[in-house]
Amino acid sequence: MLGFRPSHQADIAAGVPLRYAVQRRSSFFGFHMAQLPYKIWRRLPWGQPQASQPMPEMVQLPFATYGGLLAHRSLYRKIGLPLDALKLYADDTEYTWRITDGGAKIFLVTGAPLDDLEDSWNIKARSRNVYESYLLGGSDLRAFYAARNQAWFDKHVWARSTLSYRFNRLVFFCLLRLYAWRCDAGPRLRLLNNAIRDGEARVLSLHKAYPL
Repeated sequence: MLGFRPSHQADIAAGVPLRYAVQRRSSFFGFHMAQLPYKIWRRLPWGQPQASQPMPEMVQLPFATYGGLLAHRSLYRKIGLPLDALKLYADDTEYTWRITDGGAKIFLVTGAPLDDLEDSWNIKARSRNVYESYLLGGSDLRAFYAARNQAWFDKHVWARSTLSYRFNRLVFFCLLRLYAWRCDAGPRLRLLNNAIRDGEARVLSLHKAYPL
């Protein structure tokens, strides 16, 4: 069971249909071409999600955050400890994926809201999209580890179709470079390129340029 954190489940809170609010397999940093038409549609005046509509009581998720996660201790014994090499960024994604990959289910309970004492650096409320979040948000340290670990997870865990993954990755990078040019974020773009290269090559653990 997972408590509801509107800042982390922003699409669900905004009334986005569940088939678009939940990350698809073989996506890259959450981007999947199959969802692009809806992403364009929702930005039009007549396509905006209806937050006034009642949310479903429970939403099944493939993975989750640590915050608000409740389960029997036998489950935690079964899945073990978080992966130390990820160094606290996106480690909850990999850790909770073990739950569903092992045959169990994670349900987000929208009637169990949580109040965060401090918001995460890359929530949707802080930026207009994932590209600006990585290019403009947080410190270089956070951006590096988050991007590196996400790239590792997407390629080596989450990808189901190599062709689909590569296509989504290509389009994501085109959009990322476009936003970097518009935001004059060349140095951060180079950092992200290096981080993603490390993640895809399984070069994890602590990076000497970004000590914790």
